Amino acid sequence: MGALGIITNPTAGRNRSRIERVRAWTEASGALSREVADLDSIVAAARDLLAAGVGVLAVNGGDGTAQAVLTVLAGLDGDWPDLALLPGGTTNMSANAINDSHRLMKSLKRLAEQAALPADQRRRVTRPLVRVATDGIDDQFGFCASVGVVLRGMRHFREFVGARGLRGELATGISVLRGLAGVARNSGGWSDTPPVTATIVDSGESWKDQILVVATSLDRLMLGFTPWWGEGDGPLHLFGLARGPKGLLRQAPAMLRGRPGPGLTPERGYRSAEVTGVRLEGVDGVALDGEIFPVAEDGALT
Repeated sequence: MGALGIITNPTAGRNRSRIERVRAWTEASGALSREVADLDSIVAAARDLLAAGVGVLAVNGGDGTAQAVLTVLAGLDGDWPDLALLPGGTTNMSANAINDSHRLMKSLKRLAEQAALPADQRRRVTRPLVRVATDGIDDQFGFCASVGVVLRGMRHFREFVGARGLRGELATGISVLRGLAGVARNSGGWSDTPPVTATIVDSGESWKDQILVVATSLDRLMLGFTPWWGEGDGPLHLFGLARGPKGLLRQAPAMLRGRPGPGLTPERGYRSAEVTGVRLEGVDGVALDGEIFPVAEDGALT
C-alpha cells in the first residue's frame, strides 16, 4: 500500500482561511505534501508524488487545480493511484459531486480513514473523464466542459461575485441565475452570446444556434443542477440551450432539475442527450472544470 500524497493550493477559496489547520493536519497525518501556486507547480507536484509511488493522491484546491492534475494522470501509461478530491477551492463542483458535499476538514478526516485501509476496501466512485481536443493546445481532461454563455457567467463571477469574497456553489449560482434572467429578457451580457453548432459524434445529429452547451460525466452540477433528460447510452450528459428559448423563466426549474415535459423540447430551444462525444463549431473558448482554454481560429473542438 503506497503512501498518501496531498497537493494543496493555499490560495484557493476555502483554503485561504484554513491553511494553518490544513498544514497541521497534513503534518500530523505523515502525508507527502506539496503546496502549489500555479499550473507549472501543480504539474510538477503531481509528477513528483506519482514518482514517489503514492497509493492515494489527494488534491486540495479548486476545480482548476483538480483539472490540471487529471490532465497529468490522463497521460500516464500505467495505473493511477486512488484519487481524492477535497473542497478547498471556491466552487468545488467536482469535489462536491464526487464527495457528497462534505466540508473541507471533514473531508480531510475521511481521507485519512480511507487512506489507512487496504486498497481493495476503500470506498470508491468512478467517473469517465471528458477530453477536450482542439488545435493549438494539448488535450485537456476534466469532468465538465461548457461553451457559450457559461464563459460570460464565469467572467461575471470572477469580476463581481468572487471579487467581493463570496464563495461556494451558492455564490456561483448567483451568476448563473442572473445570466439566465438576462437571456430570458433578451438583455444583458449573456443574451448576445454568439451561437455555436453542436454535432453529436454518435449519431451525426446537429444542434444549431446554441448559446450554451454542457458536456459532463458528473451526476450533478452546482447546487444539485441536473439539466439533462435525453435519450442515449453514452457516458456524457449533453445539454443545449438555443438562442431565444421560449418560456425560459417558467421552464428553468424543470430544466435545471432534468424533468422533461411539453415545455422542454428542441422546438422551444431545449435539447439533451446521453452521448460519447460532440463536435462544436463557432466556439470562442471552452470552460473545463473552472478553467478557460482558448480555441483555434476555426472555432472547432471535440
